[in-house]
Amino acid sequence: MPTLDAVDAAPLDLPVRVQLCHAALQHLADQSGLDVLHVKGPAIDSALTDRKRFSTDADILIRPSHTAALQRTLERNGWRLVTSFKAGSFFEHAANYHHDSWGYVDVHRRFPGVTMHPDEAFEELWSRRQEMVIAQWPCPVPGLVDQAMLLTLHAARGENSPRARLDVENAFDRQPEDFQRQVRDRADDLGATLALAAALHELDQHPEDPMTDLWRFYAEGGTRADEWRARWRAALTAQTRARVLIGIVWVNREFVAMELGHEPSSAEMRAAFYSRIRNAVNSLRRNPRPRPVHPPHSPQDQG
Repeated sequence: MPTLDAVDAAPLDLPVRVQLCHAALQHLADQSGLDVLHVKGPAIDSALTDRKRFSTDADILIRPSHTAALQRTLERNGWRLVTSFKAGSFFEHAANYHHDSWGYVDVHRRFPGVTMHPDEAFEELWSRRQEMVIAQWPCPVPGLVDQAMLLTLHAARGENSPRARLDVENAFDRQPEDFQRQVRDRADDLGATLALAAALHELDQHPEDPMTDLWRFYAEGGTRADEWRARWRAALTAQTRARVLIGIVWVNREFVAMELGHEPSSAEMRAAFYSRIRNAVNSLRRNPRPRPVHPPHSPQDQG
């Protein structure tokens, strides 16, 4: 009979490890009285995926008012912060943690594309939650329509990758018309109409929205110059525009550490800063003009 040490050392297939991670997280949430919804990966209903899709980490959406308590719980139980909310993305929506046994988890405090206030949006999703057993542990998940909406919104940031296209196909395109209508209605209710339009290649229907170019970049890809121009258009206040300008040259210490595999020295941070400046200047030189605001889409891009 193998010892406990031998069992601990045995490698786990990644999909199995992700499922166990979901169960471990829910166990901690149950112990601490915290509300979390499990999203994406093994938390997706089989009606919305071909099951060939698997995630490399767990994804949970925390009730925003429970965020700080969950972070303390994770840190007390062996989880290490990898990237903070501020460093994670333009939306500052998720923090990434790692555990030596359970792997990685993205803790979402909001979902990109949903513009309803995060507390109200979570309550809307929570009110229609279902339960799914993951790794033999009952886990709250969004209702079926909400799962389809969230998976489609996630694909809107996939830069038209094969995986993003497949997610939209499974979660939306292959569904009955009545179900598609419910997904659209739910996106409207949560203020996610524009992000859904990005996933469905319908952004030309929203030419005046200041966020349209940014969602087009996320949905279709582009250069760094395209991204920063789109961020600038989306920034409507002096404060947010100042953050955009700072972001162009700001070097994320957490990402530098991930690239180097160790905490960067002052010299390494300076090198990363100068590299960032050079890359920004070169990108603007190569792309002095923005791409067309409303590029045509081929029929193949519509599905």
